[in-house]
Amino acid sequence: MAGSGNHDIPAVVFGGYKTALGVVRSLGRAGVPQYLVSETPDFAGRSRWARRFPEGLPVVPSPSDIDDLLAALPLDEAVLIPCSDHWTRALTTFAPPPGKRFRTSLPSGEVNDLLADKKTLSALLDRLDIAQPRTVPVASQDDLDAAMSGETRDWFLKPCDSQAFRQHFGCKAYRVESREEAGRILARVAEAGLEVLLQEYVPGGADRHYFVDGFVDRHGAIRALFARRRKRMFPVDFGDSSYMASVPLDETAEAVAGIRTLFADTPYRGIFSVEFKRDPRDGRFRLIEVNTRPWAMNEFATNSGVDVILMSYRDALGEDVPETASYQVGRRSAVLFEDVSAGFKLIRRGELGLGEWLGDQFRSEWTLFSWDDPLPDLARHAGSIAEKFRG
Repeated sequence: MAGSGNHDIPAVVFGGYKTALGVVRSLGRAGVPQYLVSETPDFAGRSRWARRFPEGLPVVPSPSDIDDLLAALPLDEAVLIPCSDHWTRALTTFAPPPGKRFRTSLPSGEVNDLLADKKTLSALLDRLDIAQPRTVPVASQDDLDAAMSGETRDWFLKPCDSQAFRQHFGCKAYRVESREEAGRILARVAEAGLEVLLQEYVPGGADRHYFVDGFVDRHGAIRALFARRRKRMFPVDFGDSSYMASVPLDETAEAVAGIRTLFADTPYRGIFSVEFKRDPRDGRFRLIEVNTRPWAMNEFATNSGVDVILMSYRDALGEDVPETASYQVGRRSAVLFEDVSAGFKLIRRGELGLGEWLGDQFRSEWTLFSWDDPLPDLARHAGSIAEKFRG
């Protein structure tokens, strides 16, 4: 795929961190000229392929000012690729008509909002009878009392808008042990102008999390599926993957069937990543969330043989996207600093042996480090070390 099609039209990548770095590298290695636009510059901008627009743009990069920002970009035409929920929402709302100055391979604004908002997604899963953890919308103490009274479930409060919640509270969710504790957190969430759901915590550790990633073209055909299993994450309860492995699609058959049901009902276009947790009580794959954009570890999929980033670029230009029917199974990847932290915590808990952790490192690649593009990971580590000394 890398050698076919017209790669002269530039891509504009919106966002930063791990997600944007993977996108920049996939496009750069395919020979696609590109620009990186982010609210806060970070290590992704140190990539050899990342180009920033000249200083002095009349608009500060922000998803809320997408129309003015695009009008200010000095490009005759480009493919737009968002790397965060808020940039995706902005670009699906902007929705440039096909063949115009800016092109995308994204779902409609209506479909994006339906899938990205955890509350509307939960209602959709109920309607389609796709397995999910027990999920209850809560807006008051009365809602919490009604849901939790007489229940012995392990609960947590989960945001409807994950990006806004994490930016405000610095975490992905809150585990709650009582109605009183849940009420205190709910009050703080409401004060921040955000919404949450009360969701059952499916038993089991990080290694029960599976992801099925892929791409749907403009005709509604799924052109690629890629399955991976998380082994560790950091933070160890509600965190991001620090160690993972690609697994056969057959291992996630129920999850794949759920995705096909979802997209048969809800017209979709573009990159997706769907997270599941396999319930040890009945073996069901319970759908946790849908990402309607590139995910943090998209470079791992590319290295395994599933380049959804280039698929998105080609589809946006109206090119046919061949189906990717296979990928490397058993490939492993670690995010080194995060996996050191996760490993040490699990070792102290007695849930992981030092020998097993070391063996994992020898059998894996480092997701963010690349010999042909070393500066981003070096800059990331330097920044982390500097932050620790400042703390």
